Amino acid sequence: MKLNVAAAIFAIFMLAYSAQAAEVQKNYSINTEELALVDHLPMIVTSNTQGHPVKCGEKVTFSVDPVKVPAGAVKIRTTQWVNGIKTNQEFHKIEKFTVSMSSDKPAHLMLTGVYLDADNKPVEPPQATTEYGDGVFAAPEKLVRNDQRPADFDRFWDGELKKLAAIPMKAVRTPYKEGDFWRCEEVEINSIADIPVTGFLVIPKNAAKKSLPAVIIFHGAGFKSSSIHTEYKDRAIVFDVNAHGIKNGMPREFYKQLNRKTPADRNVFNHRNDREKSYFKNMFLRTVRAIEFVKTLPEWDGKVIIVAGRSQGGAQAIAAASLSDDVTLCVANVPALADHRAREFNRAHGWPGINRGNAPDVVAASEYIDIINLASRIKCETIMSLGAIDMICPPTSVWLTFQELKCVKHITFFPRMGHNAPPLKLDGRRRIQEEISK
Repeated sequence: MKLNVAAAIFAIFMLAYSAQAAEVQKNYSINTEELALVDHLPMIVTSNTQGHPVKCGEKVTFSVDPVKVPAGAVKIRTTQWVNGIKTNQEFHKIEKFTVSMSSDKPAHLMLTGVYLDADNKPVEPPQATTEYGDGVFAAPEKLVRNDQRPADFDRFWDGELKKLAAIPMKAVRTPYKEGDFWRCEEVEINSIADIPVTGFLVIPKNAAKKSLPAVIIFHGAGFKSSSIHTEYKDRAIVFDVNAHGIKNGMPREFYKQLNRKTPADRNVFNHRNDREKSYFKNMFLRTVRAIEFVKTLPEWDGKVIIVAGRSQGGAQAIAAASLSDDVTLCVANVPALADHRAREFNRAHGWPGINRGNAPDVVAASEYIDIINLASRIKCETIMSLGAIDMICPPTSVWLTFQELKCVKHITFFPRMGHNAPPLKLDGRRRIQEEISK
């Protein structure tokens, strides 16, 4: 069965919900185009609702079909998840079967399956961070965060922005590479906490002054080089920002070594009990400095600044749009850093699990870098995607972030997608193309 059916039915539900919701909710939409055929998967897990949300207490039946059994597989293990928390595991013969789930409270229900060998080790799972599966929401419109953001949240961030503004910006631009219609510069900009903003800046050759919109791209987790983006041809400035302010364009071994042994000053868990020194607080402030830099470019049109990213990059995009009024479009795919206090409410938290131990000082500090709390500050159009079997950034964390948005907003629900970026034609990057083509 094609995934566009599931998305279409989910869209019908949400459009009905939109008609009853606040004015801003009328801007909600679901992409109903086909994501992909699923007949290439070795195991197909499909809900009887075809992705359609159910009411609280309503049973969801998942069908598990072992269509292509890999060599060495002797059984199937299914796992049931409620709000990203494992609730039950079962072992089955390799044959078609069903598993039913329900929840009396608003929740996300998920069933995953994997082939096991005789030693109970997984055989050919699709990727290390997920299994084959499907996910369904129960009364998503009633899913609530269970708490409120800190009373001084806005005051805190306004104060941090003033601290950043007090540091005169100094940018070093070094020619790096060029192509037929573009030139790329390596950029380093001073910022807060002695970690600079670094990245690759691509500007079309012969661009006139005040002629081009700007696209700023943020990175997911891990140490890697910025990329040279030429996909927007001569229609945009593109600044690919390194998440950790490190050197770009280095040999692959350079980044492998950083990933093997994280430098002490680049550890994402640094100062997680101190909102003033938090690593992610400073990362989020670097997104603002990147925006300030782009605004100084003579070629920028003075109007359009688009921010985009996936996972940790999606969180940075949310933060950038939250902390800068200059952003005009935000694209955040499966964003991380959401719902840090989730375990208190029997939900799975988003990556990186900054608050796993629930230490009181970490709990308090984590509230200020939770993108659920940042989302309500955003004024520009924001587009998100949600993978219904995402085990890194659970669907509940993404959904709760989306619900906090008070702007024009859109989300795409993909029933069988894990922690992935959707195909280019099916997510918010289409809006980037539309925006820069105006």
